[in-house]
Amino acid sequence: MNAQLPVTIPFITGMNELAERKPDSALIYWQEKMTGFRLKKKELAGEANCLQQMSRLRYHLGNYSTAIEKLLSADKIYRTAQDIIGKKALPENINLLGTVCYSNQQPAKAMRQFRKPLAIFSLNHHYPGMATTYAAIGHMYEKQQRHDSAFHFAKIAKQFALLSGDISIQHQSMKTSAVYMNISANITRPGNFFNLSLFQ
Repeated sequence: MNAQLPVTIPFITGMNELAERKPDSALIYWQEKMTGFRLKKKELAGEANCLQQMSRLRYHLGNYSTAIEKLLSADKIYRTAQDIIGKKALPENINLLGTVCYSNQQPAKAMRQFRKPLAIFSLNHHYPGMATTYAAIGHMYEKQQRHDSAFHFAKIAKQFALLSGDISIQHQSMKTSAVYMNISANITRPGNFFNLSLFQ
C-alpha cells in the first residue's frame, strides 16, 4: 500500500485546473507574475512565491532538476528577506526541496534538507512545521520500505500535530500513522496508535 504524500506540493487555490490541463499556460502565468514583481523591486515575497509555484509545476511534470533550480532561487530570496517575508517561508521552501530531492533519487540529500527546517521550526516552536517535516521524513522511509522508521517518524509528526492545534495537520498525521501501521501489520494488535477504520 502506498501512503499519501504527507508533504504535499499543492498549487495556489484556483490554479490546480490550469496546472493540470495546461501546464505550459500555467508556467507562462507564473513567469509573467514574477516579472511583474521584479519590476516593482520591493515585492520579494511575490517573486519568491512565483518561483516556488513554478517549481511545483516542474515537480508535477517530472522535471526535478528544474524544480530544484527554482526552489534554490526562491531560497536565496527567502534567506535575504526574512525580516520582510517572515521566518516560516524559508523552512517551508526547504521542505519542498527535500521532497523534490527524494523524488530525484537523492535520499541522503533529501534528509540533509529536512534537518534544516526542523532546526528552524524547533527554534521558533512552530509545531505545524515540525509535524509536516517529520511526516515527510516518515514518508521517505516508507518509500524505502523501512517501515519501522516510517512509523517512528509518523508518531513524532502526530505528537507535534496535536500540539499545533491545526485540525487539517492532525487529520493528515493520523491518516499517515494509520497507513504505516497497516503496512507494518500491527493494525490488529491491542493498544495500537490509531485504528485505521477511523479514517476509511
